[in-house]
Amino acid sequence: MGDKIKNKAIMDMIKEVSPVQPPDDFADRVMARIGLRPVRYGTVNRIRNFLVRPRDLKGFRLFPESITKSQCGFYFILVSLFYLVVGIVFSRSLETISSASYQAIWLLYQPEFSFAIAIGFALLGISFVSGRPVSVRSAKFGIFLYVGVIIINSVILQIDLRIPIVTFALLPLTIGSIIIGGFLTYTMERYSCNVG
Repeated sequence: MGDKIKNKAIMDMIKEVSPVQPPDDFADRVMARIGLRPVRYGTVNRIRNFLVRPRDLKGFRLFPESITKSQCGFYFILVSLFYLVVGIVFSRSLETISSASYQAIWLLYQPEFSFAIAIGFALLGISFVSGRPVSVRSAKFGIFLYVGVIIINSVILQIDLRIPIVTFALLPLTIGSIIIGGFLTYTMERYSCNVG
C-alpha cells in the first residue's frame, strides 16, 4: 500500500513539472558526440572526408555470392543478343559502303562473323538453361576461343583496310570484347566454385 502512495506522489510531481523545451540544435550536438550523425563541415572538408574514407566494396559487387546455371545462361544469351545487334548494324552499314564501291574483302564478312559469335553464345546460353549444361571446361574453352578470334579478326581488319585511323575505330570494339570475355570467364569461375 505504501508503494502505491509513493508512486502516485511521484506521478503527481512529474505532472506538475513544466515541460522544458530543448535548444534547436540539441539533437545534432548529441548525435555528433556519439558519432551517429557527422559534424557539418565546409565543402572542402566534406570532399576530403569522402575521398579518404575507407570503402566497403561488398556493396559494389557485380555478381551475387553464388551464380546458378540459369544465371550463366542469362549472361551468355545477353552477349549473344549484343552480337546479334552488332551483326545487324554491320550488315546495314556495309550496304552503304558497298554502294560507294569501296572494296575491303574481310570487312564484308563482319556481319557473318558477328552472327556466328551470336549463335555460339546463344547455344552456350541455351545449354546452361536446359537440363544438361555444358561443362565448365567447355564453356571456358569457348570463351578463350572467342577472345582469340576477336583479336585475330581485329588484326586482319587492320591489315585489310590499311588505314591508320581504323586502329582507333577498332580499339573500343576489341577492348570491349576482351572485357566481355573476362566477364564471362569470371562468371564461369564463380559458377564452378558453387558446383565444385
